[in-house]
Amino acid sequence: MNESPEVFRHSDRAEANRAAKAKALARWLWDRGIDGDDLIAFSPAHRRRVARAAGVNPPSGIDTWAATAELLDAKAAWVADHPGHPSGVRAHEDERAAWAPEPAAGSGDTAT
Repeated sequence: MNESPEVFRHSDRAEANRAAKAKALARWLWDRGIDGDDLIAFSPAHRRRVARAAGVNPPSGIDTWAATAELLDAKAAWVADHPGHPSGVRAHEDERAAWAPEPAAGSGDTAT
């Protein structure tokens, strides 16, 4: 299979890979109380740190991050319609401050 990267990017396999990665990222972010707007506002370097912390190979483009933000927004809407449902619990919300908002510029956090 010698597909060019551009051909692969639009394949069914690539879509499935992005969807699986977005789902894993959304679960991790949801548990920490991070929403889609927070995520999109993060710098690319901060999003890479988030992906690594979530145990996911950092996505190379914005497509996976946008899909993750959409999943987070959809979950928030669902939870708003189903208050008190156990799946709406954020298991690690106490970690939100460590991930969002992003560390201030100039804080010495330059790891990528």
